[in-house]
Amino acid sequence: MNRGHQSLSLKLLFLLTVTAAVFLLYSTRVAAQTPPPPPTFHHVVSGETLWGIATDRQPGRDPRAVISEIRQLNGLDSVDIRPGQVLLLPTSGG
Repeated sequence: MNRGHQSLSLKLLFLLTVTAAVFLLYSTRVAAQTPPPPPTFHHVVSGETLWGIATDRQPGRDPRAVISEIRQLNGLDSVDIRPGQVLLLPTSGG
């Protein structure tokens, strides 16, 4: 390969590297700006507890963290809930 082809190859490689870096930075920035999904509603039935709701809705998470989010979303001072009550629940991943 002569010197002109080497120079062109290096310039193309540099351009591709810069383009890939800009794309990765932009795509990460756009993903970070995506708002979280809105909470869902849950109608409490007799016998339910926040612990049970938390473990049913988000089984892979620590129920204590989910309960804390539920309490915060609903302005609850305690873990006491009653049948017929409508709760806002955080969506998965929070």
